Amino acid sequence: MTNLAYELAQPGPNGLAPGRKAGFIAPLTLVTIAVIAIALWGAMSVLIGIGKDILNINEEIRLEVASLTMESRLLYFIHTEPVDHLGVRINGRRQTPADIFGLSDSNADTSQTNVRIGLQNTLSSIGDPIPQPLVFDERLYRAEVPAIGEVELSFQDGGGLFNLKLLDRAEIHRLLTAFGVDEELANRLSASAVDYVDSDDLQEPNGAERDDYRRVKARGPINRAILAPEEIFGALGWSDAFTPARRRLLLRYLTVSSQTNIRNVNTAPAIVLSTWFPINVEQARGFMQERNTERALSAGDVNRLTGALAGPNEFEINGISSLEVRMTIALKGRHNSDLRREVWLVRAANAQDRPFFRRGARFLKGDAEHEKGDGISPQKNAEEFPGIEDAFSR
Repeated sequence: MTNLAYELAQPGPNGLAPGRKAGFIAPLTLVTIAVIAIALWGAMSVLIGIGKDILNINEEIRLEVASLTMESRLLYFIHTEPVDHLGVRINGRRQTPADIFGLSDSNADTSQTNVRIGLQNTLSSIGDPIPQPLVFDERLYRAEVPAIGEVELSFQDGGGLFNLKLLDRAEIHRLLTAFGVDEELANRLSASAVDYVDSDDLQEPNGAERDDYRRVKARGPINRAILAPEEIFGALGWSDAFTPARRRLLLRYLTVSSQTNIRNVNTAPAIVLSTWFPINVEQARGFMQERNTERALSAGDVNRLTGALAGPNEFEINGISSLEVRMTIALKGRHNSDLRREVWLVRAANAQDRPFFRRGARFLKGDAEHEKGDGISPQKNAEEFPGIEDAFSR
């Protein structure tokens, strides 16, 4: 045996022949570590997901408790304090409709009447607290809820929103164009909306009836009144015309109320005002600068201040609050900052049977921003929500 053959035959320090290297051990180790890391990563992902779900559930519970607390405060004020054209006037004087509209003295100058009413509300008697208005026009308030923390909330009078119970094609068209929809698309969508709810099979120009829905394998038309604002997006073309964020925003302007004769110009956002009246959004915003007064404004004031004439439904447009208020609330400074809760609080027409009922309570997620300057944009600094003690301070 040669010296080379002898050396190759001798075992090395690790018990293997020198020509046989242990190179397979390193890849096997790396594969094992990778498998363990993937398993740990999967387990951590599951735990993180469970943790997020628990946090979200906890957040929803906290938000619901805060919402129920603020609902009770609001309902207390509604049933104990004067309700006027703007909302609730805590510690305010109870007024007759003539007082609210500045008509209590037909011989008095209107400006003097407004001054007199304002003074009566502010100084009903020496030592009385100054009235605090709680306005239902989507302005932002802040409040402290025990064991929950600070919340931000807003209220919207249902009489200041576009009521889908009565669908008029011209008004739907104006609503859509004010919302930024182009003329041609607004024409098709308004016609489709009318065909969606009317009881006949006569197709509006550019509208859609049963055969059109069958052609695209869609459900409809419903041929009845809309029961919830979201139903309008079942009309042909509506669901494709808006992004989810734009759809959420449009829903903020819509309601479905049996009080079809209530249209409150004192709480309506600019887009809704430009739907009720032949005015543009900028004119509507100018009118909104004049309405936070003691005297309720009406359709006549819109005409006077903007130069526009009210449409054929002028008798339906007035300046009083409806029986319905939408409350939207969010926890301030929480990790889930886009989580909100919305609920409608409705005063019953027959209060002896039931003082109020709740409608459409739900959680909302996603973009909560509004059109800038439309009347429902939250202001930079929220106002302080009046405390219960303010109502007992007289």
